[in-house]
Amino acid sequence: MSRHVYELVRLLMQIEENFSRMYNNIACLDGSYAPQIKTVAKVLSRQESNHAQKYNDLLTSANLAEIQISEEIFEKTMIMLKSFKRKIKLERMHDIGELLEYAVQFEKENANALTEILQSLDEQESAFKTLLEQLVKAEEEHIQMLSAFIK
Repeated sequence: MSRHVYELVRLLMQIEENFSRMYNNIACLDGSYAPQIKTVAKVLSRQESNHAQKYNDLLTSANLAEIQISEEIFEKTMIMLKSFKRKIKLERMHDIGELLEYAVQFEKENANALTEILQSLDEQESAFKTLLEQLVKAEEEHIQMLSAFIK
């Protein structure tokens, strides 16, 4: 039995939306954070919103409706992504470096989750593999960009 990947991509989009909301909350909390942290949080929120939009674009693409994966891979992936989604929570940041390190850590965990999913797929899921490879590449580029600001 096989399943469409639509639900998985929807959950990936929700994770990006949660990141965006979390960063937006940091940017909007009056008196809780320094103006510099709020500015960086606004930028991070927009970036995550853009990532969510990419997932939304995937959800409306014709190819996605055709991609199927095995029931076993689907269930394993859903459990992993739901667990990752539950880890997202607002942390107290004291400076921009902490905020960027936090962002990089979550981006790495997201990329690792996608990579783990990729490694569990077999050749029959090649269309989904290609899709995930593109998403991992985008996450890795985001990690590199954020990491450059920490140094």
